[in-house]
Amino acid sequence: MKSFLIINFLLISIIVNSQGKYNSKIEFKDGVYLVSQKEKFGIVDSKDRVILPIDYESIEVDDSLGMTKKNGLIGMIDINGKVIIPNEYEAIEFDGSHGMTKKNGLIGMIDINGKVIIPNEYEAIEFDGNFGMTKKNGLIGLINLDGKVIIPNEYDAIEIDGKNARVVKNGKQKTIKI
Repeated sequence: MKSFLIINFLLISIIVNSQGKYNSKIEFKDGVYLVSQKEKFGIVDSKDRVILPIDYESIEVDDSLGMTKKNGLIGMIDINGKVIIPNEYEAIEFDGSHGMTKKNGLIGMIDINGKVIIPNEYEAIEFDGNFGMTKKNGLIGLINLDGKVIIPNEYDAIEIDGKNARVVKNGKQKTIKI
């Protein structure tokens, strides 16, 4: 999982700029500051030019990316304030270059650039290597890391065995080459 430096403005010493414009102003990269104002957060440069408007509930940053929360939904920005992933997800959890997302209670997957790889239409997705077991309408299927459906969600159970999948539907078992 990509680690982010979590900035909690309530626990960090408050730094107020000379005009008293912000409740807090904390430099996290050369000339780039996280700021808070009236319980909202944003990003400005060293001349107080707005990079990211001060209307987010929270911002978590690392050297080049930031997770944002706005209206209770999660998104991502780059260090220049460009929105990479709009604030439309209930949750995003990255593991390398792929992120599992939750939207309207359903699971999907995006890449680090915000491109949807797997739409948010599954009750569950669980990857093991290159394949992910999916659950949709209570039935199990199989998908790959590129979002291609390998086995549609038509089965009660699936077990992967090398290059084959044993599937069960209505108590009947068969083998599908994957």
